[in-house]
Amino acid sequence: MTAVLTDSVVSTTGPQVGWQPIETAPRDGTPVWLYCESGQIAICEFRRKWSWKYMRWEEWWHAIFPPKTSEGAVSLWQPLPTPPATAGRETDAETHPGTVSHEPSPTDTQG
Repeated sequence: MTAVLTDSVVSTTGPQVGWQPIETAPRDGTPVWLYCESGQIAICEFRRKWSWKYMRWEEWWHAIFPPKTSEGAVSLWQPLPTPPATAGRETDAETHPGTVSHEPSPTDTQG
């Protein structure tokens, strides 16, 4: 895998398998697994905002799940697995009547 750091964003090419150094983690808000030196693993995303109070950029890893995970220094990251395919599953409209389906119905495609 090749990692290129440009303006706090890491663009990668090639396979991403296993735990990788935190310096190569995406900085674009993509959720990833993070490993803390305390042994905790959490799904996190990188956040960045301008602090007018301190006149500088503030950057941090925000825990999505479980929330409030911040014990120990973050040392490794891993991409989240690809979600399972949705083929053969019920649509939202079937499981939750009254919702709007974004899929065309068979009558929409006919003449």
